[in-house]
Amino acid sequence: MMRPAPGRPPTCLPRRSAPMIRHNAIRPFIMLTAPAMLFLGGLAVSLTRADDPPAAANVAFTLKGHTESVYTTAFTPDGKYVVTGSFDKTIKVWEAADGKEFKSFGGPNGHTGLVLSVAVNPDGTLIASGGSDNTAKIWDFPTANAVRTFAHADAVNAVAVSPDGKKVAGAGKDGLVKLWNAVDGKELFSFAGHTGAVLGVAFSGNGQLLVSCGADKTLRFWNPANGQAITVIGAHAGPVSAVALNPNGNAAYSAGQDGLLKFWTLPPTPARALAKPHDGAVTALALSADGNQILSGSADKTVRLSTFANGQQVRAFAGPAAGVASVALGGAYVAAGTEDQRLFLWNAADGTLIRQVAAHGGSVTGVAFNAPATQLLTAGGDGQLKLWALPPAPTRVLTHPDAVTAATVSADGKRVFTAGADKVVRSWDLAKPQQPERQFSGHPTAVGAVAVSANGQYLASASDDGLIRFWNQTNGQQTESIGAHDQAVTSLSFAPNSQQMLSASADGSIKTWQLPVPAPKLFAHPDKGTSAVLSPDGAHLLTGCADKQARLWNLSTGALERQFPGNTLAVLSVAFSNNGGNVAAGGADKSLTVWTAADAKVVKQFPNLPAAVQAVAFSPDGKFTAAGLADHSIHLFDLTLGKDVKTLAGHTGPVTALRYTMKGELLSGSGDKTVQVWDVNTGASKLKIDHGAAVTSLDISKDGARIVSGGADKTVKIWTLADGKPAGVITTPAEVRGVGFNADASRIVAAGADNRARVYTLDGKMLEFFAHDGPVAAAMFQADGKHVVTVSDDKTAKLWTSTLVWQAHQAGPIRQALYTPKGDRILSCGDDKTVQWWNAADGKALKSIPAHDGAVGGVAVSGDGTKFASIGADKALKVWTTAAPGAKEEEKPLTIPLAAPASAVTLSPDGKRVAASVTNAAGTQLHVFDAVSGKELLVLGDHTGAVQSLAFLADNRTLVSAGADKTVRLSDVNVLAVIDAHAGGVAGCVFLPDGVQAVSGGADKTVKLWNLTTGKMVRTFGPMPDAVTAVAVSKDGLQVGAAAGKTVKIWMVADAKEVTTLTHPAEVAALWFSGDKTKIATAAADGFARIWDA
Repeated sequence: MMRPAPGRPPTCLPRRSAPMIRHNAIRPFIMLTAPAMLFLGGLAVSLTRADDPPAAANVAFTLKGHTESVYTTAFTPDGKYVVTGSFDKTIKVWEAADGKEFKSFGGPNGHTGLVLSVAVNPDGTLIASGGSDNTAKIWDFPTANAVRTFAHADAVNAVAVSPDGKKVAGAGKDGLVKLWNAVDGKELFSFAGHTGAVLGVAFSGNGQLLVSCGADKTLRFWNPANGQAITVIGAHAGPVSAVALNPNGNAAYSAGQDGLLKFWTLPPTPARALAKPHDGAVTALALSADGNQILSGSADKTVRLSTFANGQQVRAFAGPAAGVASVALGGAYVAAGTEDQRLFLWNAADGTLIRQVAAHGGSVTGVAFNAPATQLLTAGGDGQLKLWALPPAPTRVLTHPDAVTAATVSADGKRVFTAGADKVVRSWDLAKPQQPERQFSGHPTAVGAVAVSANGQYLASASDDGLIRFWNQTNGQQTESIGAHDQAVTSLSFAPNSQQMLSASADGSIKTWQLPVPAPKLFAHPDKGTSAVLSPDGAHLLTGCADKQARLWNLSTGALERQFPGNTLAVLSVAFSNNGGNVAAGGADKSLTVWTAADAKVVKQFPNLPAAVQAVAFSPDGKFTAAGLADHSIHLFDLTLGKDVKTLAGHTGPVTALRYTMKGELLSGSGDKTVQVWDVNTGASKLKIDHGAAVTSLDISKDGARIVSGGADKTVKIWTLADGKPAGVITTPAEVRGVGFNADASRIVAAGADNRARVYTLDGKMLEFFAHDGPVAAAMFQADGKHVVTVSDDKTAKLWTSTLVWQAHQAGPIRQALYTPKGDRILSCGDDKTVQWWNAADGKALKSIPAHDGAVGGVAVSGDGTKFASIGADKALKVWTTAAPGAKEEEKPLTIPLAAPASAVTLSPDGKRVAASVTNAAGTQLHVFDAVSGKELLVLGDHTGAVQSLAFLADNRTLVSAGADKTVRLSDVNVLAVIDAHAGGVAGCVFLPDGVQAVSGGADKTVKLWNLTTGKMVRTFGPMPDAVTAVAVSKDGLQVGAAAGKTVKIWMVADAKEVTTLTHPAEVAALWFSGDKTKIATAAADGFARIWDA
């Protein structure tokens, strides 16, 4: 095994580790403790001190002469002599044939400390020695003269002479290997790298390689020509005592204090650092399938792909903003997990970032591809495994000029319709999302809701003005509208059959509307409409106009049947006789004219009255006409006599409205704030009612029991005719200019100065309104109660058809309402903290669920109707099982806590996923959860503004989100499964070759095998003694390995039977199986990578 340069991780392994021989202990090569022996030609030679006991009987002879222990020995190349070094500070040469002392080296020029090593040059002319006196020496042989001394900073534990005799290497206790010129004694190089004492050193036969071994358990190879380190091998589990190279230079031998003798193939493969090193610790590595490239991730927030052969960088992958915790290569992809919980996926070919997401609730500690790279498995510090589908669909962004308030998707998934704060609705073809397909303009304020029918026929939108607008999707023009609500429309939804529409509002009401919406029938005038009245049979409409004309219209055909000329100024009031035979008009020219309705012949004309005629009415028998004048008076005209026969005085303001009762009593309303009831026979006022403000209009119920008055104070007031007591007050948004009962007096229509005619129930609930482009002067019901006629300053009169089916109310603003998939029920939610169920047919309340501890901000229903979800101000997302009315399944929802109240919620059509948008100090995030387990699948944080609308496409993966950041995003939720794998965090994960199963290890000290299809655990391995730090699977999938603390264990996958345990001196950070499963590689905190026989 090789070790990189200091501070860098291992980048390669040695070419091959040769066989190992194990002994209980192996002494260093050539190093013998006293009494020592040498074996030569089958003879055993004993080396002893003078006072040593006699040698064993099988010793050929004993070399006696040293006075202290003999510590080191060597033969001369010709084998004739034995060289020994001793603790007695001397070096002696012995004749190998007979053991006689030949020469002794020492004295004044000798070592002053223990002699620790000796070596002889190839031609036998020089002897090198090293000692505890911090020197190495060269001696001339056989003269015994000290030729040269080389100083070292510490004891010289070993020496070696190059084959050419020109260089001497010394192994120092200080961890340095020094190389000297044997001729002049100059130091050539000092090799630094060992982290402990250097115990051995040797030259190769050709002198081109120098190898050293040390207490740091390594072999290190050096180039003696240039002083460069070649490579390092973590050779033994303990100090490496000695090293030697065979003469032909193809093998090295090492002996370690771990009891092993090891053989190594030469030349060694050089350790190769990355050509562009990381600036921080390398925290993750992965090799390509062909072994030609290496992917590295670092604490410096970078991911790089490099060529294995030369370390050259192929490509860098940009994006991470935190340290990289895991990396993987898979086919066309590169993946990385980071410490800040994010997963990055790049195109391996060009480095393009495909996607980044917040993948886990903790550091993404593991990433792994299945073999075909169709799935990605991630492991997180949150204890979860997540399985992702590949390839991910690219995020599509629909850019808007202003905030997007709502979005909806067509049933076929091909189009998205968006509502904007810029008052515009847009349609987008998802096949060409670069720009909107069409824009729909006309809203006066920001559009708050948009919906499209399932059949694609209807597109509707609404805003703060309470008006629902329908659009022609071909030309972008508005077609029809519904005046739906008093306040902002918060939600629109079409019934699945596209025959009805649902609206909800901040006014607390929920309403259903019949489709299609008929266009109002238009009666165009050349000038402002001032007044209107229906014929008794309801077939005709009489209108007064500022152009001095009264006109008769056929309501069925919309045709103008005739005009009634004669006024010289604007017509201010009109009336029909009860039999429909005559019509009357009062004018600003102070005149009253009566015509026959059939042919417009003047019956009577009363010019030159005291003031403008602001109101006119026929008596029930048609013989009299009453006129209310601006001078506060009421005049009665006998049509038979053609005379003004009576004046009713009593008002102190202009008379603005007149109505006869069926009994012949006359009702009047005035600017003096009163309504009066007159006995026309006596001219006396029988009843005086104080409206409280100028009365602008009056009507009487068909049964004559109640009257209604409209006032300048924006109120409609209901009174009992018998006693004038108040029966109800309705406050409207504008001055009321006209009022009318429907046939059964259950509803009232009020014409407003704000361009709207509103229909109310008697308790003041607004049902619908009809909008003009100018103030509405008059409004009335047709007898069927389904049609309303209005006249306006906008020069039109209109016949409207009500499409309201029913309405219901909640106690506060309603935030959302929608149909269930079958269309038989409706779900709504609001500020009253409840979720309500309604019968779609009649609006009957079916069930009220106290859903949240605060306002309920949104609801969603799954495509099959089996689940619904709700979000509340209580920071909770809840998923409920849909139950029949009266059932209790909904009482215990799945509750998912959120960091802040969510602003939008949606369920996937299959009901398996639920998404909610949350905005807080951390920004806006879309959280996607498993709707069954509540596990978080994905967090999307791409929006920079609050998201108000969410929807899934039919594929159950694509999430559509509309944000205040002026974008709509279509994001891929490609998480297939989430597994709660390990409490405390998952340290790593890896696929088995079948792609169906995976192995994970975690902080809970367990290793687990998972079926990714079912999400269920198959079996466990272990337990381990410590938290698991790494897992690996053999290429054939038969074995699994895991690292925990200083231990690595290997098991059989099939039955979890333990195969072996590998004990390390330091914490193990990673492990790998070789491709042929014959070896296991491990990396530990002591800086070593180790190779083990599997």
